[in-house]
Amino acid sequence: MQPADTPGGWDAGRQRRPRWPLLGVVMVLLTVAAAGWVVRDGSGLRVDADLADEAGDGREDSGDGSRGVEIVARAPLRAVNSGRWFCSPDFPVAAHEDGHAYPPGHPAAPRGRAPTTCYRDLRVAIAAGYAEAPLPAGTTQVGGVYLVRTDRFRARCWQAARQLGHPVGCPGVLPFPVTEAQCAGTGVASCVYRRPSTVGFIVVSTPARPPGACVDCEPYIAVTTARRGRARILSGCPPVAVYAGRAQRLGNDVVACPDGPPWVSGRGGGGYPHQGHTMHRWIRDGVVFAVSVDGEDPFARAVLRAVVNGVRAVAAG
Repeated sequence: MQPADTPGGWDAGRQRRPRWPLLGVVMVLLTVAAAGWVVRDGSGLRVDADLADEAGDGREDSGDGSRGVEIVARAPLRAVNSGRWFCSPDFPVAAHEDGHAYPPGHPAAPRGRAPTTCYRDLRVAIAAGYAEAPLPAGTTQVGGVYLVRTDRFRARCWQAARQLGHPVGCPGVLPFPVTEAQCAGTGVASCVYRRPSTVGFIVVSTPARPPGACVDCEPYIAVTTARRGRARILSGCPPVAVYAGRAQRLGNDVVACPDGPPWVSGRGGGGYPHQGHTMHRWIRDGVVFAVSVDGEDPFARAVLRAVVNGVRAVAAG
């Protein structure tokens, strides 16, 4: 919505007593055009002067003691090349005709349809009469990242287990969109990693952080499996000899790995997939299963718990 031009001041000629009721109506209309303070009701749009305050954000002082205008909603944008409709990073919450407001990255957001309005945050959209969109069954939200159930790797997990001769930990919960997760083995589209000292299974997820999500949240995830004695790189932290840090135990089977050489997937790959991550590791029948999330903060631990709970052992038989 393009802001309307407003008068710069009173006419310098002969002044007449202003018509206050009419002037009040004009000012209300200008405020709607400039700031987008709108609230839905059954008949259309109406002005709500308290909308910004309900969102918990005051308006900046204009310098003369009065409060300045603050924009809390804008029209959606359209990409020139693809024609795709989207909301800008400054107004990331998309409100749709179904009456729901969708935060950035929401798995159930309507695809291919233009939002009716883009809001600064979810609280503003709710104050405008929209309801927060419900999550699909089995979906959880952690720090602006949506974790969804998936069978995307089921077939590849079975193939890897058949090649390796032991079960592999198949990820069943990953950040949305799950298309950002991929096998990171040494072959083309392979989940099997082969090196002289390490042979095993690996899937990594590197989704982009949604606009408006917590600043320090990096949902980089590694899921690995290797037989004990062959799990040096895939299911362990970088050794002290590589980087001068030591793994710190955070609880039962949970450690904070120090930084190390960055993981590079593919045929010429190397490094340590769990470096700089909080890692949960467990051993079953001589097979080491590990899941890690980048970082050591509460966000990383919350995502780690959700992904670990979604891992299922898949055998070749």
